[in-house]
Amino acid sequence: PVAIIGAPNVGKSTLLNQLLKDDRAIVSPIQGTTRDLIEDTITLGGYLFRFIDTAGIRNTSDQIEAMGIERSLRAAERAHIIILLSEPKVPFIDFEPRPDQKVIRIINKSDLAASHDETKSLMSDDSPIIHLSALTGEGVAVLEQHLIELARPVESQGDIVLTNRRHYEALNTAHDHLLRVSDGLTQQ
Repeated sequence: PVAIIGAPNVGKSTLLNQLLKDDRAIVSPIQGTTRDLIEDTITLGGYLFRFIDTAGIRNTSDQIEAMGIERSLRAAERAHIIILLSEPKVPFIDFEPRPDQKVIRIINKSDLAASHDETKSLMSDDSPIIHLSALTGEGVAVLEQHLIELARPVESQGDIVLTNRRHYEALNTAHDHLLRVSDGLTQQ
């Protein structure tokens, strides 16, 4: 799962549509349009990605929008990869990823006249930033390549590497059951 999170109107739904190559999410200049999570899957480089478009994260007094924001934060907590999206002159939202989550920071709307130097002031560290235009598609291929690299398992010396948490948990459960069977057989 890949959660696309950010402030309202930074282009989360437009980016989802661009990645899916489909008009899946409603795009509007009105803030607070996305309230429910919108999810869909695609395969990139042989890896299946489930993209989750989320509500814009901000303080709001609207109860329905607040529920959408809470769902967005829960989706971000469960995601393996976070696309933290912003735009020129707009700071990234404050989000603390889990240690095992991978975060991709993106400045959208590169088709607008904004210098890359302006965006450096938005970062509290030296994390790399991908500049793209979700509207025109410019730079989306760079994001896709980065996603593939993050999904690629680490090379190992003959060990099995699992990239899916559900598979890992299933193998641990099977291992525990096999140990119980082995213990039962030796006690007879």
